[in-house]
Amino acid sequence: RKSEALGILMFCKSFAAPSATAWRTYGGPSGRVATVLTPLDPHRPISRVRGRRLPHWAQEGSAVFFTFRLADALPAVLLRRWERWRHRLLLRHGVDPQAIQWQNRLRDASPEAASRFQRRRSLAMLAAMDRGHGACVLRNPWASKVVLEALLHHNGSKLDVAAAVVMPNHAHGVAAARPGHDLRQTLTQARRYAAGRINTRLGRSGSLWQREGFDRLIRNAEAYERALRYIRDNPKRLPAGSFRLWEAP
Repeated sequence: RKSEALGILMFCKSFAAPSATAWRTYGGPSGRVATVLTPLDPHRPISRVRGRRLPHWAQEGSAVFFTFRLADALPAVLLRRWERWRHRLLLRHGVDPQAIQWQNRLRDASPEAASRFQRRRSLAMLAAMDRGHGACVLRNPWASKVVLEALLHHNGSKLDVAAAVVMPNHAHGVAAARPGHDLRQTLTQARRYAAGRINTRLGRSGSLWQREGFDRLIRNAEAYERALRYIRDNPKRLPAGSFRLWEAP
């Protein structure tokens, strides 16, 4: 697709010839990273962007927990089960399952049901990904290296990354945008660059990632610590060499 190719080209240009210090520290031009990021500030503006299927909230400088998954990381039978569950829940609360803004309508009808749905679905998704569905191409050390380097390329310049892990079929991270930069845009460029490199190496085409990533603003210090602990613990059951874990020094 034209937009995806353009994104890869732009990111490739920014990826060319980084300094030795930047690559060694995974920092930006200064080589410095923020070890502790700031959680959500309820007194500052929050931006909201509607994605293909999910809403995305952001606040400049505030930490976000993000997830990318491979296109085949969740089996079709599980996705169908979730869709039936969503359909029944919406009908129970008088919301049309076909409505474009069904999440907003469910939140208006029952904030508790909307919150419970999002929480249960997120936990179920994370558990399903950890079972290792799909081809798990990121289990290859060279592939996980490409993804991690792409995620950390602008660390210290456009964003600050506190931690990241690349699992066999998905990746998680905690990061915050620096002033004047858009975190979602920077991560999308990284994701497209990694997809282009991996597809070329595998001699394949098509979508490597799920079309839309998941992200969540981190609301307080406790949630921040939980997110870091989750990233740290996520690969504990995997054999060495099948994942990549990175934390800011």
